[in-house]
Amino acid sequence: LTVGIDDSTDTYFYHLNITIPLALHHDLLNTHGYDLIGYSQGYPKFGELLQALWVKLTGQFWSYGLASVWVIPASYGTTYLLARQVGLDKSAADVVGLLYAFNPVNITQATTGYIDSIQSLYVLGCLLLMMKATQLPRLALF
Repeated sequence: LTVGIDDSTDTYFYHLNITIPLALHHDLLNTHGYDLIGYSQGYPKFGELLQALWVKLTGQFWSYGLASVWVIPASYGTTYLLARQVGLDKSAADVVGLLYAFNPVNITQATTGYIDSIQSLYVLGCLLLMMKATQLPRLALF
């Protein structure tokens, strides 16, 4: 598996202008000096944080793309669980999960610095948590 092979200017400077300084100059586990709520080119900085974590963990510039590679199996799992949550049987949920996980955007972005797939996974995860929370038993306090 080769990651980070797209040498286009747009790829490296689209979000990596935030990712690389984060990885090099910040303690990523201490968010005091890092604005997680702020936006970079219209995106929340969640994707850049994940890319920076991979660069920091591996010590390799090219590993920023590993965040996007992990989106593929995570997208499958999240979409499968969402499909089951709305009532699809296992085989139908499997098909839906595979179709979403292996969509062309997820595959192409695994070799770029783009974070759209990472942000999509974040939204899917929030939807899944919201749907799970509606099914929790309620504790009546009064």
